[in-house]
Amino acid sequence: MTRFVSRFGDTGFLLRCGITGPPLFVVVFLIEGLTRPGYNPYRSTVSELSLSEWGWQQIANFLMCGTLMVAFTLGMRRVVTSRWAARILTVTASGMLMAGVFVCDPGLAYPAGAADALPVATGTWHGLLHGIAGAIVFFSLPLAIGFMAVWFARQGRRDWCVYSLTTLVIGFAGFMASNISAMHGGPAGLFQRVAIIAYFTWMSLLARHFADEPRVVHYHDRQLRTAVA
Repeated sequence: MTRFVSRFGDTGFLLRCGITGPPLFVVVFLIEGLTRPGYNPYRSTVSELSLSEWGWQQIANFLMCGTLMVAFTLGMRRVVTSRWAARILTVTASGMLMAGVFVCDPGLAYPAGAADALPVATGTWHGLLHGIAGAIVFFSLPLAIGFMAVWFARQGRRDWCVYSLTTLVIGFAGFMASNISAMHGGPAGLFQRVAIIAYFTWMSLLARHFADEPRVVHYHDRQLRTAVA
């Protein structure tokens, strides 16, 4: 445990947490959605996986991903990048942790017997907080991506700028389509998964870019080496 905690002083390790956390989150909820009895990933969102006797799996998934994302944002603060994007991604990570702590209410036909609608008027306090956590994640992420697109444009990285803007459009469109579908009996779960996969793939690739890019200056590590010398 002590050795693991000590790794948080290693910028490369922190950045690699961002490579691992988001895709692992996606893999877990995809497997859960396909194997959970009575759950329909086409209609129900990822949050509903936090319910029923198997709900602990998705709760742990939220907490795991949120923790790794916090580590990643700590690493981002130590490299040459958009300061605002790093700050906003910290807010995103906090939203993931919040989503794991406060469980959503039954809805969208899951678990069995739940109304096939969003529990807006009948929600509990923890369900309300879970909804706020979701809003934090889905509104902060495109904002962070926008800041990174601007930063990459200023660095002359047209490829990353275009990719970031494309991800922003796909992710936000998927999020809005999911919410509209949830209110009209449509494939809310499908559209939400499109948004999450687009956003989290971008985040993982961004972490890999900063972890592997030889031109990126790891200020924190350089300062440590100077201090030791």
